[in-house]
Amino acid sequence: QNVITLNGATLTTADFNQAVDLSAFSSDVLSSINVVKTPSADHDEGSLGASIRLSTVKPLDIKNDVRRLTLQGRYNDFSETSDHKLSGTFSQKFADDTIGFLITAVDETSSIRRDQMNIDQYQVTDVYIARDLEGNIISDTSALVPNAIQYSLFTNERNRQGLDTTLQY
Repeated sequence: QNVITLNGATLTTADFNQAVDLSAFSSDVLSSINVVKTPSADHDEGSLGASIRLSTVKPLDIKNDVRRLTLQGRYNDFSETSDHKLSGTFSQKFADDTIGFLITAVDETSSIRRDQMNIDQYQVTDVYIARDLEGNIISDTSALVPNAIQYSLFTNERNRQGLDTTLQY
């Protein structure tokens, strides 16, 4: 069990396994990710696993004001689809750099396809003719043969939009 915080606030979920879905956070809004596997006295308690601290960008910590627009394209051979990620960031400091404003917007699509084959059961079967590892023909032997073979196709389409605004003073 990991403890995950965003700017010092503990993240929780309503899911039965209590796992926080980190894919919901775009990398465009994060300034750092700090993973502590072995806590010391200066770390918060409460996890059997790691403590993961996510921090968002603070406008007064940015040296120069930001005006950025990014467009990325991806093609997935398995799902045979094209995906995109469009993100934009704008930051401005005011009043002799004592007030800062930052806004980041993200629009992203992702298509996933996974082909999977499962073999769940094996059974010993009599084989009348077979070959050993050296290629010699052997007869009247037994072999371990798959009995329950299952093919599965998993597809997932994810469209994610995000908006992060920060006012720092």
